[in-house]
Amino acid sequence: IIKQENVFLRGVVNRAPDALPIVVGRIVSTGGQYPLGLATLDLGLRDEKTSPPLASGNIVIGGGTVALGELVETYPTKAKMRFYSATGERRSGNLGEFRVPIELTGRGGGNFTASLPRDLPVTFADRVTIIVAGNEFVLAVVNEVKRTPGASFQEVFLRSPINISQLTWVEIYAP
Repeated sequence: IIKQENVFLRGVVNRAPDALPIVVGRIVSTGGQYPLGLATLDLGLRDEKTSPPLASGNIVIGGGTVALGELVETYPTKAKMRFYSATGERRSGNLGEFRVPIELTGRGGGNFTASLPRDLPVTFADRVTIIVAGNEFVLAVVNEVKRTPGASFQEVFLRSPINISQLTWVEIYAP
């Protein structure tokens, strides 16, 4: 098991471009413990001289490219994060290749909704991205589009490309 984790962590660290100051954390909460959209991260023993400083608002990333949430509390060896998909959380992003600005509302468990004008073309698997300090991260992908005849808006259902209930390791981007 330790060898598998070592290989995985080397992949996480080596996946990030050198310009991205990251700290790797392990999620110590289990998937069923996210009713408020919060998770506790174990940061291990960090060398404060070589590790980037962490603060509330630092972005939490999964898989090197997927924005999962932000830190809300930090301590020397632990941190607490809030998922962007937490129920009621609102987050702006850019939809598709034309980067149409939209606002997503969290539904919990890695799911989002957005209400968009009916005439705006939205298709299955369109990506919603965010830009943090000049770096682009995926926030969600379109899972379903519901159009009701006569309605002015279409309801768009989105999900995180990563199953948050199966996450073990995350990266914290500390620009």
